[in-house]
Amino acid sequence: MAITLLYQLRLFLDDSQFTWISIPAYAITVGVLILFSLLLTIKLHKQNHFQSKAFLFFTIGVAFWFIADQIWVVYEHIYDVDPFPSIADIFYLGAYPFLVAFLLLSLKPITKLITKKVWLFAFLLSFSFLTPSLLGYFNSLSDDEGLDAFSKSIALSYPILSTFQLAPAIIGIMFMAKKGASYSWMLLLFAFLLYSVSDTFYLFSQLDGTYRDGHPVDLLYLYSFILLIFSLHNRLKIANNPNQSNEILFNEQIKFENITKYGLPLTLLIFSMTVIIFLINVFYFNSDDEFSIGYILIGIALMLLVFIVIILTISRNLTKFVRMRTNELE
Repeated sequence: MAITLLYQLRLFLDDSQFTWISIPAYAITVGVLILFSLLLTIKLHKQNHFQSKAFLFFTIGVAFWFIADQIWVVYEHIYDVDPFPSIADIFYLGAYPFLVAFLLLSLKPITKLITKKVWLFAFLLSFSFLTPSLLGYFNSLSDDEGLDAFSKSIALSYPILSTFQLAPAIIGIMFMAKKGASYSWMLLLFAFLLYSVSDTFYLFSQLDGTYRDGHPVDLLYLYSFILLIFSLHNRLKIANNPNQSNEILFNEQIKFENITKYGLPLTLLIFSMTVIIFLINVFYFNSDDEFSIGYILIGIALMLLVFIVIILTISRNLTKFVRMRTNELE
């Protein structure tokens, strides 16, 4: 909430003034994320935990984010040139393979339970989220104004790579209630889901030329980083406490109430805040000449679709779980 309120000051500050908020917000948030991921990786390595390799990939991916952010700041605020596209995009895009590797290694404990149909469903669902991005991209190619074709292709690369990142996250969400999931794992999955949706909004903002420092999509990225920080903080507490079960992210003994207690309200909160923030952006920052309302409507529809899929998946799995436990008691 604090980050959200700070970013609403964009309404009253000019570009130079707002940099005193945006630059520290990203530098501190991603810096803290690197610190937690590094500490957790070292801790798990000392414990000879198999997850240490997965979190090593995660740490490298987060480090790429941090490097890209600093390059972006140098281009925009020191060299005073447009940072997109630039070397920063190499590091932003380079983070995806490491993050995908992290998710795949994290799913290792339930690999035998993931059928080909589940993989197919996850990839079809994730690629369906790519459809608005492809439509927006090809529609923009006929427009001579704005970005050139190469720059638009770079922007499209974000949701494309994010699609591969989203597929294992969807599988993780599908198994949250079926197999049981820790609070840490749940936060992490929602963070990656939100990050993937943010990439779609980022593409739209680049295509219609409305992206700038303090754009609402920056808040979405910050939300995902904050969720990751809380996820790693919770996982680090488990690793540091010998009295707790330092198990895999999926754990049969985790209470299923975590899903309804935290997961559903968290999803609803993120969706509501996102819609409100983008509506504020529409009314206060953009004129009809520079803004395509269709892109925002498509993006909000995409968020709603993600929300519905999550709710239906979790509800269905929780229903199966209750029936199973009822039969066991009988």
